[in-house]
Amino acid sequence: MFGSSEAQGRPRDPAHIDVEEPGDLAYWTEELKVDEPTLRGAIQAVGFSAGDVRDYLKMRMAATHAG
Repeated sequence: MFGSSEAQGRPRDPAHIDVEEPGDLAYWTEELKVDEPTLRGAIQAVGFSAGDVRDYLKMRMAATHAG
């Protein structure tokens, strides 16, 4: 069985964002430099894939700074 992600300081599955796991949620908000509502919004838009969420947030940041 996996250990607690809080104890490890990293997500259980680095390819998947588990917002139900407090340690994972803390890891991803720190890793992606976003707050929890922003992270949850990105997940709602593209799903739980860490790569998809990262790409979505990068695209969103680029669009914000382009205008």
